[in-house]
Amino acid sequence: MSPWAGTAARAAGGARWILPVGLIVALGLASGWAVVYLPPWLALAPLAGFLAATLWLQIPAISLYALVAIAPFDLSYQVGGLSDVRIQDALIGTLCVSAFTALLAGSRRKLRLKLPMAQVLLALWLFLLVWGTIAFLVGPANQWLIKDATHNSWYVYRDIGRSLIVFPLVLICLDNRRTITRLIDMMVLAGAAVALDAIWLARYVTENATGPFDHPNGLAGYLVLIMPLAAAQLLMGDRPLMRILHGGSLAVMLRALWLSGSRGGLVAFLASFVVVAIFVPRRRVVAVGAAGLIGLMLVLALRGNLLNMPMMSRFIVLTDVKDVETFQWRQEQWGIFIQRISERPWLGTGSDVDESLRDLDRAQTAHNAFLALSVKSGIPTAVVWGLLILIMLGMSLRGVLLALTTAEKSFWIGSLSFLVALGVHNLVESRLLAVVTQHCFWIIAASALLMLCPPRLLVEGATTAEAEPTAPRR
Repeated sequence: MSPWAGTAARAAGGARWILPVGLIVALGLASGWAVVYLPPWLALAPLAGFLAATLWLQIPAISLYALVAIAPFDLSYQVGGLSDVRIQDALIGTLCVSAFTALLAGSRRKLRLKLPMAQVLLALWLFLLVWGTIAFLVGPANQWLIKDATHNSWYVYRDIGRSLIVFPLVLICLDNRRTITRLIDMMVLAGAAVALDAIWLARYVTENATGPFDHPNGLAGYLVLIMPLAAAQLLMGDRPLMRILHGGSLAVMLRALWLSGSRGGLVAFLASFVVVAIFVPRRRVVAVGAAGLIGLMLVLALRGNLLNMPMMSRFIVLTDVKDVETFQWRQEQWGIFIQRISERPWLGTGSDVDESLRDLDRAQTAHNAFLALSVKSGIPTAVVWGLLILIMLGMSLRGVLLALTTAEKSFWIGSLSFLVALGVHNLVESRLLAVVTQHCFWIIAASALLMLCPPRLLVEGATTAEAEPTAPRR
């Protein structure tokens, strides 16, 4: 390699530090100014930002973990005239900086974007981004909202970009397969925290549990995505302590799901657990089944008269779906939204909410994710989402069959059951449009692509910045 090429490589390697170090310096100066001139309670914000930025500079993957940890919690504020500004947006910003500096420095991570399967998913992702933006801006349901370019850009980001942008960022910022394992652990811990919150709050109300969400179906829609991941790690994991942690988290989430009263959520979880049971060694399934049976017997002994409990009566009607009144109601709701889709089949109305149904004393949403997507952004959007789920199902099934290690197989089984739960639940709910659901989906999709990456595109053992190859000395 020529001296000029070596100099260019070293310069590119140093370029990735410009933005992070600049951010640290700016926050440090702001913190010093705030301590001197602002009241103590106001000075805490820049100090906290300075500490967080320093920690992020040392461990860039911490932004991923934090994004997963706070994803189910609605931490939103109004900033500078913009509503619904979330802490997640700040974390997405740090991921943008990490990804941009990695690409600027010529990191090998950019080669991940050129993998054949990555290009397929990125093409579908780009279609969703562009088509969704057009549908939002021209949709009649949003014309009252359209203002100047600044506000319109924020509305598009809030409605479309916030959900989608995490996919390429996570794909670039993930270090290695160890990072994926930690992400799965963090997702399960976040699910357990949500479940504990829901169980605790349910003690003080007579209604179904909602946790940090505004409706029981929102709680169920989140838990059914995390529970399959916990079940796969419980039955296939090779870390005894973490298996205990995942098992305890699964039990807590199952309790919260029960308290939510969501029959669609229960069916989705059972469908995902069947997938797990098919690919897991039989002895482990029998062991977990026996433990579950013992737990059920203890509940029966302690509670007694279980069949007469209101929640049991609610779930037992699933033995004959035709008699479930909410299923009949959903059939009527689907018919109404199919009629709405026929009026604007290509670009939709720009929103999945039909305010005209308020006058009929009906819910304003479709209660089916694919109908909701069609109403909001047209049939092409629903078709692309269907293709994404099918492609991911094929990738996961292939990964299960070809996995060489226990860690790989546990991930692929969890991914496969995650997708089954997602698909089944969204046949009767519209949770696929929620930000937290899409974040979970895109994180699993990016993780699946990284699992397929050749070793040279992974950063094995990285804890801070990626070590780039440098030119040999002459």
